[in-house]
Amino acid sequence: MLCHKGFAFYSFYNAWKTLSLKSDNEQINEYTIPSIVNGAFASELALKYMLSVEKINYKKTHLLHELFNLLPQSKKTNIWNVLKKNYPMYSDEQLKLLVISISNSFEDFRYFYEQDLVIDWYFYKVFFNAIFEQALSYPKYRLVKVESNEELENKFNRIEKKAQEEIFSRIKRKEKRYR
Repeated sequence: MLCHKGFAFYSFYNAWKTLSLKSDNEQINEYTIPSIVNGAFASELALKYMLSVEKINYKKTHLLHELFNLLPQSKKTNIWNVLKKNYPMYSDEQLKLLVISISNSFEDFRYFYEQDLVIDWYFYKVFFNAIFEQALSYPKYRLVKVESNEELENKFNRIEKKAQEEIFSRIKRKEKRYR
């Protein structure tokens, strides 16, 4: 499971790097919103990856501040120091409020067209990069080629069956919701 979290983080992190390079720091362009959504999701995955490596349990959430608060103190301090360095004019309380205000960016910006959102693009980049820097300090995941054998095939069959059951369960829940 750890490998998958690391792989997911690195995948979305690399996509975010590409998008953020195309985003303009001075002006919102067509890459800004996708970059924020992807950066928020990559940050969520990075936080969950770090928590998993540290064997810290967390609940199912997209809220970055909740995941951030669960990190080991040294990781929180490192991220916080980056924020304070880039925003020395803000008190700790103001920085906490800024972090909370962008904590749900993954969901907020997926539906940006439904609401008016204020964007401090530079703060997003600073916060995301601080999280990524800490996640990248952990050993990188490794994908390992495994030879096929009966035990491995049985495991894949069980996983596939469980995935199918979950998919049908989700479909049934959605059907009930939309009737």
